[in-house]
Amino acid sequence: MKEPPSKQLRETLLRLKICSARDFRRSKRRVRRLARDLPAFDFVWIDALVQARRLTPYQARLLESGPAERLCIGPCLLLDLLGRGERSTTYLARQIDRSERCVLKVLDLPAESSDAVLRAVTELSQRLSEFSHPSVVGPQTSLEHGGRLLVISRYVPGPHLGELLVRRGRFPAGAVLEIARQLIDGLAELEAR
Repeated sequence: MKEPPSKQLRETLLRLKICSARDFRRSKRRVRRLARDLPAFDFVWIDALVQARRLTPYQARLLESGPAERLCIGPCLLLDLLGRGERSTTYLARQIDRSERCVLKVLDLPAESSDAVLRAVTELSQRLSEFSHPSVVGPQTSLEHGGRLLVISRYVPGPHLGELLVRRGRFPAGAVLEIARQLIDGLAELEAR
Protein backbone atom coordinates (compact mmCIF):
# COMPACT_ATOMS: atom_id res chain seq x y z
CA MET A 1 0.00 0.00 0.00
CA LYS A 2 1.07 3.52 -0.70
CA GLU A 3 1.74 5.87 2.19
CA PRO A 4 -1.18 6.39 4.57
CA PRO A 5 -2.44 9.91 5.21
CA SER A 6 -0.39 11.90 7.67
CA LYS A 7 -1.32 11.44 11.30
CA GLN A 8 -2.28 15.13 11.54
CA LEU A 9 -4.65 14.97 8.53
CA ARG A 10 -6.24 11.73 9.70
CA GLU A 11 -6.71 12.89 13.30
CA THR A 12 -8.14 16.26 12.24
CA LEU A 13 -10.68 14.79 9.83
CA LEU A 14 -11.70 12.17 12.39
CA ARG A 15 -11.98 14.74 15.23
CA LEU A 16 -14.12 17.07 13.13
CA LYS A 17 -16.28 14.10 12.07
CA ILE A 18 -15.69 14.88 8.41
CA CYS A 19 -14.42 11.35 7.74
CA SER A 20 -14.51 8.04 9.53
CA ALA A 21 -11.85 5.33 9.65
CA ARG A 22 -14.05 3.47 7.16
CA ASP A 23 -13.87 6.41 4.73
CA PHE A 24 -10.07 6.24 4.81
CA ARG A 25 -10.13 2.48 4.16
CA ARG A 26 -12.57 2.93 1.27
CA SER A 27 -10.39 5.65 -0.26
CA LYS A 28 -7.28 3.45 -0.53
CA ARG A 29 -8.22 2.25 -4.01
CA ARG A 30 -8.78 5.79 -5.23
CA VAL A 31 -5.46 6.85 -3.72
CA ARG A 32 -3.65 4.03 -5.55
CA ARG A 33 -5.28 5.03 -8.82
CA LEU A 34 -4.52 8.74 -8.35
CA ALA A 35 -0.93 8.28 -7.15
CA ARG A 36 0.05 5.49 -9.56
CA ASP A 37 3.81 5.22 -9.12
CA LEU A 38 4.21 8.40 -7.04
CA PRO A 39 4.15 8.62 -3.24
CA ALA A 40 0.66 9.16 -1.83
CA PHE A 41 1.12 12.52 -0.15
CA ASP A 42 -1.73 14.13 1.78
CA PHE A 43 -2.75 16.02 -1.40
CA VAL A 44 -3.57 12.69 -3.05
CA TRP A 45 -5.59 11.59 -0.02
CA ILE A 46 -7.44 14.91 -0.05
CA ASP A 47 -8.27 14.50 -3.76
CA ALA A 48 -9.50 10.95 -3.12
CA LEU A 49 -11.72 12.14 -0.26
CA VAL A 50 -13.17 14.87 -2.49
CA GLN A 51 -13.96 12.25 -5.14
CA ALA A 52 -15.61 10.14 -2.44
CA ARG A 53 -17.64 13.24 -1.44
CA ARG A 54 -16.34 13.19 2.12
CA LEU A 55 -14.63 16.58 1.64
CA THR A 56 -15.97 19.52 -0.34
CA PRO A 57 -13.72 21.15 -2.95
CA TYR A 58 -13.62 24.25 -0.72
CA GLN A 59 -12.45 22.20 2.27
CA ALA A 60 -9.79 20.61 0.07
CA ARG A 61 -8.48 24.04 -0.96
CA LEU A 62 -8.31 25.08 2.70
CA LEU A 63 -6.45 21.89 3.67
CA GLU A 64 -4.00 22.26 0.79
CA SER A 65 -3.24 25.91 1.53
CA GLY A 66 -2.79 25.94 5.28
CA PRO A 67 -3.43 24.38 8.65
CA ALA A 68 -6.51 22.20 9.08
CA GLU A 69 -7.76 24.46 11.88
CA ARG A 70 -8.94 26.84 9.14
CA LEU A 71 -11.79 24.39 8.46
CA CYS A 72 -13.55 25.66 11.61
CA ILE A 73 -14.66 29.04 12.81
CA GLY A 74 -16.18 28.98 16.27
CA PRO A 75 -18.71 26.16 16.51
CA CYS A 76 -18.97 25.73 12.72
CA LEU A 77 -17.26 23.52 10.17
CA LEU A 78 -16.91 25.37 6.87
CA LEU A 79 -18.31 23.66 3.76
CA ASP A 80 -18.15 26.39 1.10
CA LEU A 81 -17.64 30.11 0.60
CA LEU A 82 -20.92 31.84 -0.31
CA GLY A 83 -19.83 35.46 -0.49
CA ARG A 84 -17.47 38.12 0.70
CA GLY A 85 -17.91 41.79 1.48
CA GLU A 86 -15.65 44.56 2.70
CA ARG A 87 -16.04 43.61 6.39
CA SER A 88 -17.79 40.24 6.23
CA THR A 89 -17.57 36.75 4.81
CA THR A 90 -20.46 34.32 4.43
CA TYR A 91 -20.05 30.54 4.45
CA LEU A 92 -22.14 27.47 3.99
CA ALA A 93 -21.33 25.51 7.13
CA ARG A 94 -22.57 23.02 9.66
CA GLN A 95 -22.29 23.19 13.39
CA ILE A 96 -19.76 20.58 14.51
CA ASP A 97 -22.20 18.91 16.91
CA ARG A 98 -25.08 18.83 14.39
CA SER A 99 -25.64 17.41 10.94
CA GLU A 100 -27.84 20.07 9.31
CA ARG A 101 -26.31 22.85 7.28
CA CYS A 102 -26.39 26.50 8.29
CA VAL A 103 -25.17 29.85 7.00
CA LEU A 104 -22.34 31.45 8.94
CA LYS A 105 -21.68 35.17 8.54
CA VAL A 106 -18.39 36.38 9.99
CA LEU A 107 -18.28 40.14 10.62
CA ASP A 108 -15.06 42.01 11.33
CA LEU A 109 -16.17 44.95 13.44
CA PRO A 110 -14.25 47.76 15.05
CA ALA A 111 -13.66 46.92 18.73
CA GLU A 112 -15.60 49.97 19.92
CA SER A 113 -18.83 48.86 18.22
CA SER A 114 -18.64 45.07 18.50
CA ASP A 115 -20.44 44.83 21.88
CA ALA A 116 -23.33 47.02 20.70
CA VAL A 117 -23.68 45.07 17.44
CA LEU A 118 -23.57 41.73 19.28
CA ARG A 119 -26.34 42.92 21.64
CA ALA A 120 -28.45 44.13 18.71
CA VAL A 121 -28.05 40.88 16.74
CA THR A 122 -28.77 38.79 19.87
CA GLU A 123 -31.95 40.80 20.50
CA LEU A 124 -32.96 40.40 16.84
CA SER A 125 -32.39 36.62 17.06
CA GLN A 126 -34.63 36.42 20.12
CA ARG A 127 -37.34 38.54 18.52
CA LEU A 128 -37.28 36.45 15.34
CA SER A 129 -37.25 33.07 17.10
CA GLU A 130 -41.07 32.83 16.87
CA PHE A 131 -41.27 34.44 13.40
CA SER A 132 -41.71 32.25 10.35
CA HIS A 133 -42.08 33.39 6.77
CA PRO A 134 -40.84 31.65 3.60
CA SER A 135 -39.19 34.84 2.29
CA VAL A 136 -37.34 35.83 5.47
CA VAL A 137 -34.43 34.07 7.15
CA GLY A 138 -33.15 35.72 10.30
CA PRO A 139 -30.22 34.97 12.58
CA GLN A 140 -30.67 32.06 15.00
CA THR A 141 -27.51 32.50 17.05
CA SER A 142 -24.83 35.14 17.40
CA LEU A 143 -21.61 35.12 19.36
CA GLU A 144 -18.26 36.83 19.56
CA HIS A 145 -15.28 34.67 18.62
CA GLY A 146 -11.70 35.83 18.25
CA GLY A 147 -12.63 39.49 17.94
CA ARG A 148 -15.21 38.77 15.22
CA LEU A 149 -18.98 38.54 15.34
CA LEU A 150 -20.38 35.19 14.17
CA VAL A 151 -24.02 35.08 13.07
CA ILE A 152 -25.55 31.67 12.38
CA SER A 153 -28.74 31.40 10.33
CA ARG A 154 -30.87 28.64 8.89
CA TYR A 155 -29.77 27.38 5.47
CA VAL A 156 -32.38 27.32 2.72
CA PRO A 157 -31.25 24.89 0.01
CA GLY A 158 -31.50 25.79 -3.64
CA PRO A 159 -29.94 28.16 -6.13
CA HIS A 160 -29.72 31.83 -5.23
CA LEU A 161 -31.05 34.55 -7.48
CA GLY A 162 -27.60 35.44 -8.88
CA GLU A 163 -27.07 31.83 -9.93
CA LEU A 164 -30.47 31.72 -11.62
CA LEU A 165 -29.65 34.88 -13.55
CA VAL A 166 -26.40 33.37 -14.79
CA ARG A 167 -28.16 30.14 -15.81
CA ARG A 168 -31.30 31.61 -17.37
CA GLY A 169 -30.43 35.15 -18.30
CA ARG A 170 -32.95 37.91 -17.87
CA PHE A 171 -36.30 37.00 -16.33
CA PRO A 172 -39.63 37.97 -17.84
CA ALA A 173 -41.39 40.89 -16.16
CA GLY A 174 -44.01 38.61 -14.57
CA ALA A 175 -41.32 36.54 -12.81
CA VAL A 176 -39.55 39.68 -11.53
CA LEU A 177 -42.86 41.04 -10.21
CA GLU A 178 -43.58 37.75 -8.40
CA ILE A 179 -40.11 37.71 -6.79
CA ALA A 180 -40.59 41.35 -5.70
CA ARG A 181 -44.08 40.58 -4.37
CA GLN A 182 -42.75 37.72 -2.23
CA LEU A 183 -39.91 39.86 -0.87
CA ILE A 184 -42.24 42.77 -0.07
CA ASP A 185 -44.70 40.39 1.60
CA GLY A 186 -41.90 39.02 3.82
CA LEU A 187 -40.62 42.49 4.70
CA ALA A 188 -44.13 43.76 5.48
CA GLU A 189 -44.77 40.78 7.78
CA LEU A 190 -41.41 41.38 9.45
CA GLU A 191 -42.14 45.09 9.99
CA ALA A 192 -45.59 44.29 11.39
CA ARG A 193 -43.92 42.20 14.10
